[in-house]
Amino acid sequence: PQAIIDTVEIDGDLADISRKYFNFDQPQNLRITYADGRQFLNNASEAYDMIFLDAFNSIIPPFQLLTDQAVARMGALLLDEGIVAINCVSTQSGADSNILDATYSTFRNQFKYVSAYRVTPAAESASLQNVLILASHQPLDQMVIKEVASRHPEFSATMQAKVDIEYKPKLILRDDLAPVERYSL
Repeated sequence: PQAIIDTVEIDGDLADISRKYFNFDQPQNLRITYADGRQFLNNASEAYDMIFLDAFNSIIPPFQLLTDQAVARMGALLLDEGIVAINCVSTQSGADSNILDATYSTFRNQFKYVSAYRVTPAAESASLQNVLILASHQPLDQMVIKEVASRHPEFSATMQAKVDIEYKPKLILRDDLAPVERYSL
């Protein structure tokens, strides 16, 4: 309850739709900014404990949030022990896993510690699924992860479904080259 949460939403109608159809009642600690996520990152000056990136239009992510430059900016906005969590919609293996490989490699280019987990552990590696990528400048605090997992069984299952991804420097997304539409299904 003491957390201050900044939410960035590109669609200015989303809060009204959420109030009308989902009984959304904006809590006092939630600040909603209507802007492009990259614009918000470029103008932000506060430091964050966590940045959660879940920005997909269908299954194609907005490239401007996944480039090396955007990821470097996220890293600059984190507190020392901060974490970036990314929801990446992709297959885990096969020809259709390029978006996962590129996202992982781009974050690995900017962060020392990057790991990936299947959100649905039973999902087949070749099926389209959500993959949670965690990136930080410091090792993840395993005690905190265990404590959270003890209260949330679904999180515990996800944290046990680690995905091994190879760092591929040739797939790093950049502002001048980010072919996410070719990498996505």
